[in-house]
Amino acid sequence: GIMMNWKLNNRIINSVDFDAYILGYFDKHTDKELRPYDQGWAIYPVVKLNIKDFRVMAGYYHGHKFYSNDGDPLFGSFNLLYPEELHKTRQLLTPKISYFKQIHPAFSLGAQVEGYYDMKLKNFDYSFGVNLRVNTQLFSIGL
Repeated sequence: GIMMNWKLNNRIINSVDFDAYILGYFDKHTDKELRPYDQGWAIYPVVKLNIKDFRVMAGYYHGHKFYSNDGDPLFGSFNLLYPEELHKTRQLLTPKISYFKQIHPAFSLGAQVEGYYDMKLKNFDYSFGVNLRVNTQLFSIGL
């Protein structure tokens, strides 16, 4: 992939990021019952706006016969747990907004909401979360 970042001298927007990922899938020993496609590809361009303690993101995912062993099943053209669900082409819009606030040099609090709109199935799903980040480099543990 490629990643670009532009720092802005703007009172509202701190920076703009653009990431573009190009992914490939190739299965040398395919089992057609488990993995119906032996090769595929995907692209995933993402734009991010960093606004003070907020990050606003929008992405577009397009995959064709793509599968990733370690990736999120949502992005795959097939799912090993649900073999009857085949999607030769996946097209997803992925908006996300997150907030992080440093409350101590070692800790920050955060929250995020993200959406997934499947353009072909006309289906919207979402997730949200609250988290605590710990900077472990500030701690010294003597063993």
